[in-house]
Amino acid sequence: MLAQEQRAFLLHSRPFKDNQHLVELLTENDGKVAALAYMNKSSKTSKSGLLQPFTPLNVVLKGHSSLKRLSRVEAAAKSYPLSGDKLYSAMYLNELLVRLLAEHVPCEPLYLSYHQSLEGLMQGPSIEIILRKFELILLEELGIPLDFSPVMEIACASFYYQPELGFVPSDNQQLFPCYNREELLAIARQDFACKGVLLCFKRLMRQVLSDLLGAKPLHSRKLFTKREIIS
Repeated sequence: MLAQEQRAFLLHSRPFKDNQHLVELLTENDGKVAALAYMNKSSKTSKSGLLQPFTPLNVVLKGHSSLKRLSRVEAAAKSYPLSGDKLYSAMYLNELLVRLLAEHVPCEPLYLSYHQSLEGLMQGPSIEIILRKFELILLEELGIPLDFSPVMEIACASFYYQPELGFVPSDNQQLFPCYNREELLAIARQDFACKGVLLCFKRLMRQVLSDLLGAKPLHSRKLFTKREIIS
């Protein structure tokens, strides 16, 4: 069976040996894939020049093992010229995918959301909303979507989020952060007009993702020195 061309983005790359790089790709059909790329520095269209973050790619992957071989790569469009906070935010998305996404699990909705997030970072002023919406879709792909139905059904002023249980009415416990019900309802209907809702959203996603990421910190967070927009 011939390998099919598919769209992809480079998430991470590092030298492997000789003229090879080990790359991690987010692909449209196969999800996250690790592959070996052979770099021919003398070629005018070398893979090293094409394999850059935030560049839409067309790739062909070959091989029967989990570690594929990057047989062909072409630029599908110009790279997104991100800078400043927008660049750091895109790097944050890449790091989340590298750290949390399983390999070889098709996730076309997540691929499309990633592509749309890069478009949004280029066009839209609200970086926070772009990041939070992507995080929600990532959680769905990981099989742990946020279920706001307890918040909608139970008339309690505040809730806390507990892993494996979800949103639970607050009973003055001190183990988990507490969230205002009205702000959670606004998040559920994606009404982000109030700054307090965005702050609540960021606190919530920080808690949820920290449980998944463990003790190892995200390098992309260190890039923000003046203001924090990453969860």
